[in-house]
Amino acid sequence: MRSPTILLALLALLALPAALGACRFDPSAPAGFVLDGSTKPAEEDAAPDRLGDQGQADDGVRPADQARHDRPGADRLIVDQALPDQDGDEVADDVDNCPTKPNADQADGDQDGVGDLCDNCSGVSNPDQADLDTDGFGNLCDPDRDGDLVPNDLDFRPDTKDDVYYWYPNPKPPRRTVPGDFSSNRPWATTTGAFCSSILSTGIDSTMLAYLMQSKLAQTNYTVETIVDVNKVGPTAGPGYPAAGLALRVDLGGTKYYVCSLDLKGKRLVLGKREDMKWSELSDAAAGVQVPGTFKLHATAKGDQLTCTLVGGPTVSKQDNQLKIGTVGFSAYAAEACFMSLVVTAPPP
Repeated sequence: MRSPTILLALLALLALPAALGACRFDPSAPAGFVLDGSTKPAEEDAAPDRLGDQGQADDGVRPADQARHDRPGADRLIVDQALPDQDGDEVADDVDNCPTKPNADQADGDQDGVGDLCDNCSGVSNPDQADLDTDGFGNLCDPDRDGDLVPNDLDFRPDTKDDVYYWYPNPKPPRRTVPGDFSSNRPWATTTGAFCSSILSTGIDSTMLAYLMQSKLAQTNYTVETIVDVNKVGPTAGPGYPAAGLALRVDLGGTKYYVCSLDLKGKRLVLGKREDMKWSELSDAAAGVQVPGTFKLHATAKGDQLTCTLVGGPTVSKQDNQLKIGTVGFSAYAAEACFMSLVVTAPPP
């Protein structure tokens, strides 16, 4: 008698041909049909045609996010988990216009390619984001580009950080009390925020001088700049002429100093020297100045080299070593003039 195990094996062998016939490969069957003898098509890929071989969208969009990516008005990249997005705003760092701060809207008001939240000069197009003094304010928006505390409009070198000895007016602390910083040979009006001369009579005794006390300026080599408004001039007699300008290396008593000034009658720029009651001209140039008018004067005393410039006009210079030390100030003669600012820095190298 045969064992049950042998009978079961024989039955399995008898059923094998029928099973193989149901799974025969039909080369004429359309691609995509399963090999189970049926005509049921394979499940189609629901993701967009942009999906690559790995199921990842060519534009970096996950299939699950495709609906949000393709919604009307969408113009930003929804980040794949594999792409860096340090601010977590769902905009990949390589296309984010502000990758360090979340800004899903990518707002860029000045259209310079830098998002408003990251723009160091928002409202003014500055794609390079240049910031000379690295204070967080772009050069195009920074009132003090070089960071030396002198505003650009008063700074004769606004892109070079100078060693500033003194400047007025100073909007940043500490504010200076101007009359307390200066000595003068006669009263000057200061109520307008400027030093204004008022004596229009002629004569040596009518020269008005206001100069920084030496406690405020210990240096003897410096560059000085001022803006002066000249309103009118008075009559003159003899060789004198109405003038307004800068005083350099003023001695303690205010009797000896160099002058970089405008001859408001002869329309010249003059570099001169006053020693007690004596006046001498060292150099001059035609300047074509008109009264009333506003002028910017620039002067340097460095060693025995003296330079005087009308900004936008001529420059005169002279070597003279008679006055070696002294402070700076304003000088006016037979002229109504208001000095609006005073900037004193180290001379350029």
